[in-house]
Amino acid sequence: MKTKKLSVFFLIGLFLLMLFSPETVATGAANGLLLWYRQVLPVLFPFLLITGLMIRTESISLINHTLSPILKPFLGISENASFSVVCGFLCGFPVGAKSCSDLTDKGKISSAEGEYLLSFCNNVSPAFLTGYVAVQSLKQPEMAQICLLFPILAALCCSFLFRRWYLPRNPFAVVEEQADPRQFLPFSEALDESILSACDSITKIGGYMIVFSVLISFMAKLSFQNFFWKLLLLPGVELTGGIRMLCQLDLTSEQRFLLVMAHCSFGGVCALFQTKCMIRSQNWSFPRYIAEKLITAMVTSLFAFCYMKLFG
Repeated sequence: MKTKKLSVFFLIGLFLLMLFSPETVATGAANGLLLWYRQVLPVLFPFLLITGLMIRTESISLINHTLSPILKPFLGISENASFSVVCGFLCGFPVGAKSCSDLTDKGKISSAEGEYLLSFCNNVSPAFLTGYVAVQSLKQPEMAQICLLFPILAALCCSFLFRRWYLPRNPFAVVEEQADPRQFLPFSEALDESILSACDSITKIGGYMIVFSVLISFMAKLSFQNFFWKLLLLPGVELTGGIRMLCQLDLTSEQRFLLVMAHCSFGGVCALFQTKCMIRSQNWSFPRYIAEKLITAMVTSLFAFCYMKLFG
């Protein structure tokens, strides 16, 4: 009951705040909408569509059969999970999470394996790391390969740690044999379902981006000057805007690089909510997923710190 009352008071307070600060709301909403329309929609929607189409057709079998001899023993996954690994490392937030959830819904992997895949297969895209982070934000195109390497390497290293939480209790290969995979759809039906699913997902992602852009607009008006607020909390709300904030601060190049790498691995609170939206049909532990992303961010920052000490 207390939680419900707090929620009511919070929503009323938020409504009043928005009512008396319409310019802040409009600016934040416009920034989020433009970011979604110009950068996220044209890049992410095709990936959401094609991954959904692959899952619903026989093409996923070819991908899994080709990659599983390498990924299956290395990551401790079943053959059908290879597709999620590819999506998670190449397509960016939250396509990796959606592929894990879709494969689980289709009966191609177990729920336990889907949760294990989510722990390390939902990452920022290579194009974002090399293009936006290295070239546009850090202004160091020569660092593009390093910016790409550390988050991927950290996620793979952490998978060996996270495996201990899942593998002893859940032998994926055995569960997979007991699963009842559904038949593949004809191409036309698969295309229809994939378009509807991609439109639903991209709309939700855009909604979250607008909400968090408005939140950042209000938070930016607060004149807190402590380390936690300026370098961690405020930039950690939404990744794209957060990196831009960090690059505008008076930091050394080493400090900026370390913080940017950590935030890229974590993904931001907005990406967390987008991920939660993609896996809503699963009974997976979201607090555990947040802990896993924080661990991965710390490992990434450790790699960045060692690199700067050795080669900086």
